[in-house]
Amino acid sequence: MASHPYDYSFALKKEIQRKTLLVVLAFFLLCIVIQLITVFILFPVRVQTSAMTPEYSENSLVFVVPYSPAHPLFFQRYHIQRGSVVYLKPLEDSDVSFVKKAANFLVEFFTFRQASIIKPENEISGVPSLRRVVGLPGDTLYMKDYVLYVKPAGESHFLTEFEVADRMYEIATESTVHDYQIGVTGNVEEFTLAEDEYYLLADERVHSLDSRLYGPVRADRISGKAILRYFPFDAFSAL
Repeated sequence: MASHPYDYSFALKKEIQRKTLLVVLAFFLLCIVIQLITVFILFPVRVQTSAMTPEYSENSLVFVVPYSPAHPLFFQRYHIQRGSVVYLKPLEDSDVSFVKKAANFLVEFFTFRQASIIKPENEISGVPSLRRVVGLPGDTLYMKDYVLYVKPAGESHFLTEFEVADRMYEIATESTVHDYQIGVTGNVEEFTLAEDEYYLLADERVHSLDSRLYGPVRADRISGKAILRYFPFDAFSAL
């Protein structure tokens, strides 16, 4: 039977163990660095519905910059503006055990936040989503035929959401799903946003869930701002 120097050399055994340990440590260090990037710098989000069509097709991928009004770090230039697309946290916190939260943390850690074992109980308020900011604190708003009209705080006239937005975008006002699904209203009576309230709408206005159903959203529920679409590659663009 052939033998290997490893079988007799203590020094070779220690060297192989040292290299194995270095590879394992390098792997965990890489995971930690990537996790820190996704928490503090940017993270990928897959668009799972058609709610943001036509700009964001289903299964497109975007990079989102974390956003915190209390701790803006060096991302002040990514502040929330009219027309911005933001990443909205679940509007209701689920009652989840510590063990399940810990397990979910590990799953998210090793999948770079692309998978989760915690499933929402409420499909309307328990799912994170991308939505467009169309109303800022102090705005007076109303909707007619799926188009929002905005009177910014201190102004005397209403303008369409497109006229006051800081960037151009399109909306879909014709159904893109089966007719048997219940639609969302295209007309909303006039109201005024309170301090720290934002009005968020989907671009697909007929069947999508947004502030028309769950109401205005506080700033602390906005966890990021979309800045780059990188898939599909032919739609690659800064946002």
